[in-house]
Amino acid sequence: MSEDVRSASSDRVWTGGCLCGAIRFEARGEPDRVVHCYCGMCRRWSGAAFVTFARFPRASVCFVEGEVTPHRSSARVVRGHCAACGGALTFAYDNEPECVWLTAGSLDRAGELEPTGEFMAEERVAWARGVVGD
Repeated sequence: MSEDVRSASSDRVWTGGCLCGAIRFEARGEPDRVVHCYCGMCRRWSGAAFVTFARFPRASVCFVEGEVTPHRSSARVVRGHCAACGGALTFAYDNEPECVWLTAGSLDRAGELEPTGEFMAEERVAWARGVVGD
């Protein structure tokens, strides 16, 4: 990648927010990972067969309107949602304090992301097979 392209992409601003609009955020730069997660906890949290996440450096993410309500969903994970509409927004591992995972669906331009990995594929529900490139 040329230096000019790298420089232009590092200036990119991703915007997003929750369903009701009470929470809006910006993430600067490019996510270093974009993955689907099939675990049971993500399914219950989202009400969907899987959740797609984009990981950003925590310092590059700024909540410009509203505040995420945290929920400790396990001994090592805190998830964030909108208290008004319940929109799932963030996921953070305790052992990764420098990063935050944003739900890809909460991004205004989610279609511009390209997932390149998956977590907990062994927990994928059978009826979701073939939906995401199997």
